[in-house]
Amino acid sequence: QGIIGYDLFSRFVVAIDYENQQMTLHEPQDYTPPSGFVTRKIFVQDTKPYLYTALTMTDGSLMLAKLMLDTGASHALMLHENSNEQIRLPFKNIRSSLGRGLGGDIFGAISRVGSLTFGGYVLENLIGSFPDPGTYDDVIANTARNGTIGGDVFRRFHVIFNYSKGEIYLKPYKDFNAPFHYDMSGMEVKAVGRQYQYFVVEGVRKHSAAYRADIRPNDVIITFEGKKRSNINLNVITEALRSQPGKKVKLTIRRGKRVIDKEIWLEDLI
Repeated sequence: QGIIGYDLFSRFVVAIDYENQQMTLHEPQDYTPPSGFVTRKIFVQDTKPYLYTALTMTDGSLMLAKLMLDTGASHALMLHENSNEQIRLPFKNIRSSLGRGLGGDIFGAISRVGSLTFGGYVLENLIGSFPDPGTYDDVIANTARNGTIGGDVFRRFHVIFNYSKGEIYLKPYKDFNAPFHYDMSGMEVKAVGRQYQYFVVEGVRKHSAAYRADIRPNDVIITFEGKKRSNINLNVITEALRSQPGKKVKLTIRRGKRVIDKEIWLEDLI
């Protein structure tokens, strides 16, 4: 329904507790982070927070990457191939729609990234989004950034931003090093309607699990894993579709006037 941006983050110390789904604002004067948090330096450039950190690609190459911190992005890591010669899309990848920006849909590929050091903690075998070269040329030219860290990394930590001191404080949750998974169904689902109460298949990747189950664009999900649409949200569907290779997901769809039961066997292609 909206976005909280720089003007609020710049005035307060902002604590985001992903486990308890709480955001707390603190006055920055004399603020001291709670015990158990590590402190790392960040810097704000053109109202956006960045950090420099170690990044290892799947071929073993190591680089110091300039990454924007984007709590509003759902991905774990987005990397721009044309920002540094060491950033190369691995051979094992899948084409995908990476999301939507102000300019429209963003297309590219999904693959694995060797490791990312975040606040002294090493996250391995991440899911990386690689936008098609040219997508972010203006941004790269103006900021020299190599990519962004997104929500699938942040949600593994209790995170506190302190723009006034140029610092971020991090405390990992118990499952911070849980495996990173991407959608294993091959279908893209969107929520529509005034209350986002309808779930529609927007696209299906060829030769994917959903493709073999004969899921088609514009199919409407009526039930998912035995639950009616009124009892679920898009996050529930998304998490289930990237939960575990070999898992069977049951759903009922409406296709025109027909109501059809379907089963999708999830598979990890990357």
